[in-house]
Amino acid sequence: MRLKNTAERYGAVTKTLHWLTAALILGLIALGWYMVDLSYFDRWYNESLLLHKSFGMVVLGLGVATLLWRVVSPSPAPNAALKAWEQRVGRLMHGTLFALVLALPLSGYLISTSAGRAVEFFGWFLIPPLVPVGS
Repeated sequence: MRLKNTAERYGAVTKTLHWLTAALILGLIALGWYMVDLSYFDRWYNESLLLHKSFGMVVLGLGVATLLWRVVSPSPAPNAALKAWEQRVGRLMHGTLFALVLALPLSGYLISTSAGRAVEFFGWFLIPPLVPVGS
């Protein structure tokens, strides 16, 4: 088992980052659907919100880690059997999905901190807002 990507295949690190990110995103979607039906006074409201924000920050961290890993271990070459336009569309779709993996949790973080309050990360520590309120 190779950790880094080769010219023909993705390595174990890339595959692990990919599937971990995918599983967390699917879990966040399910949690979001669950949260929609909760009222403010439901005992799970605050706990599910904390989990959603925390796992969203994990997804953002994994997205950044994947971006850095791609610098260290570039992706394999596209399948030579594909036509040039298919390769371009594949790269475009991959880039779009990757941008969303970064943009969605980042936008959630910015919305959560827009009132100047930090995001609590699993109750372990606070992630401060990037932009102070009133600046």
